[in-house]
Amino acid sequence: MAQILIVDDDPTLRMTLSRVLKKQGYGVTTASDGEAGLAARSPNQPSLIIAIG
Repeated sequence: MAQILIVDDDPTLRMTLSRVLKKQGYGVTTASDGEAGLAARSPNQPSLIIAIG
């Protein structure tokens, strides 16, 4: 399963995008900013990073 990291400061957008991707079978991790995104990236090694800004 592909792992996707979503980075955005809007919690509603993160939650909505996360739900849609999870329904499609993707593993999803979210972060509220770039620093948290970098920290979340290390253990999960995502296939795709979506940074909305």
